[in-house]
Amino acid sequence: MSEFRCPHCGSGDIQKCSVIYNQGTFNGYSTTRIGDVEGKTEEHSSTGLAQSVAPPAEKETNWQAFLHSRLCLASESVIT
Repeated sequence: MSEFRCPHCGSGDIQKCSVIYNQGTFNGYSTTRIGDVEGKTEEHSSTGLAQSVAPPAEKETNWQAFLHSRLCLASESVIT
């Protein structure tokens, strides 16, 4: 089995970018209740290193943009 090394410094202490990203990224949810009212919060945080090796953001397709705009319009008409 061959050992991989950093081409810049020769260190054998290397990790895949996906591992660094997953270890440095946190996604969580919290619920807050005040009396009868309950609120849910989605939390995302990541280290600077995880952000630097993050995969490219997924681009929204025309179909997704169309569907999103229709859902927003539908929710506005229900609210008003």
